[in-house]
Amino acid sequence: MKEHVRRLVGAAVLAAIAVALARAGEATASAPPAESAPAEAAPAPKLPPGTFRLSETQTVKLFGDLRLRGVNFDNAFDMDNTYDDNWRWFRMLTRFGFRYDFNWKDYEDAGVGLYLRLCNEYRWGDVGKQRGITGAPATGVFGIGDKDVHIDNAYMEIKHPYGSPFIAYLGRQDLLHTPEKGFGGMYGEGWLVLDGAPQVGSHFVSFDALKLRFDGIRDTQVDFIAAKPNDMGSGLGTLYAKQKDEEDFYAVYLTSTLPDPVKVEAYYLGKNKNWGLDYDPSPATWFDPPQQTNVLGGRLSSANLLDNHFRFATEAAYQWGTIETDSTGFIGGNPNYPANRNVTRSAWGAYAEGTFDFAQELAEISPFVTVRFDYQSGDNPHSRRYEGFDSMYGEWPKVSELLIYSLYDPFASARTGTAGVDNDLGAWTNMYFPSAFVGVRPAKGLLARVGCRYLAADHRNGPGGGRKRGMLYHAYVQYQFNAVLGGHLYFDYFDPGSYYGPNASDSWFARWELTVRF
Repeated sequence: MKEHVRRLVGAAVLAAIAVALARAGEATASAPPAESAPAEAAPAPKLPPGTFRLSETQTVKLFGDLRLRGVNFDNAFDMDNTYDDNWRWFRMLTRFGFRYDFNWKDYEDAGVGLYLRLCNEYRWGDVGKQRGITGAPATGVFGIGDKDVHIDNAYMEIKHPYGSPFIAYLGRQDLLHTPEKGFGGMYGEGWLVLDGAPQVGSHFVSFDALKLRFDGIRDTQVDFIAAKPNDMGSGLGTLYAKQKDEEDFYAVYLTSTLPDPVKVEAYYLGKNKNWGLDYDPSPATWFDPPQQTNVLGGRLSSANLLDNHFRFATEAAYQWGTIETDSTGFIGGNPNYPANRNVTRSAWGAYAEGTFDFAQELAEISPFVTVRFDYQSGDNPHSRRYEGFDSMYGEWPKVSELLIYSLYDPFASARTGTAGVDNDLGAWTNMYFPSAFVGVRPAKGLLARVGCRYLAADHRNGPGGGRKRGMLYHAYVQYQFNAVLGGHLYFDYFDPGSYYGPNASDSWFARWELTVRF
């Protein structure tokens, strides 16, 4: 509670500073000469809904949303029918915030903004019940307590001070390239950078960060980032108590738009995790070791090719660094490394996706087809290096809402013969998979999509000894009723293969959602 009060006081102080700056700017503005004829005032531009003008240079915007989800899944953790792990529960996320902006009159597109957003997620149903799941945290697996209110975002934006080509974002924030677009403004598709809040699901994803943007080159932005994971707590309780102080993230991310239009992105990412963690040290069933990881990567994409018939995106990254072993020489599922040593990391990953759109030819249903291929390297148990790809801060359900439970570090009981051993050290790693989807947009605001993925392991280190992870089938329907109300239906079904062994059971995930924005 003291920590929440401290942060609220800090946000109030930032607001007071911004108001003082605004008053000072207005006080020093020069008055027109007395003999000059008054110029005819231009009509004030129309403000977006929820935005209020305090003065010629100051505005305040109020906003919020409420999201209600019903979730049901079976065998998501272990792919084993032995235990009754069919979960049925509900989640209600409420967010409310405001943004204050002061614009400098003497400089174009310059000013100071303050952004504050509070959130709460209430859950009821089967949440927190163990039902015999080996390795599930005793405090419940879905994160923060039901009645907590959290500071999701609280940051200051200093935009082009004195006409300089810089924008600074300071404080708790979602690491997005274009924050005003929400999750539609990710860095790329959030492949490696998005989620800075471990073990809280989709409650929030913010980091404690400083981001400095240089935009002095036309159609180009370069972001310099220094951040730490959000310290709001997790379903693992004290196991992540040191994370804020002991884990650092930093990045340089360039985005440039070329003609046609084609977007080019290039980046360097660095993560220092200076602490180790045994989830269950007697015996060790999950070792999350100290590690230093560097990433060099790039992305190429276009949303408009072949006269709006084709869009594509492709991204690749190489990783290097070190991972520290424990006293048994253990990293993930491979105990063959030297004990208490820094093992060299060398890994890479890539994806390519293309969508063919036939809306011009079949406007009644606006069909489209998407094909994609993903690859993330896995660890070779016979080498002295660690080749497992680290999905960094991209360990969110970008591929599947279902598979995140069996792939995510603390819940990796399905991947090896010893329940709970994490042999991959990351959610989306040691795998490759082609995907194909077919979708239609038969009415305004309506989208329907079905598809499948064939998943295989880069190395045969699962309990079944095979390479086939399985077939993932997917269905999705989304409808935006109006500017305020929207919703969707989501379904995943997974048929496991030889990677998990002959006794692995199928699993599924279903969800409905309604969202109100105001």
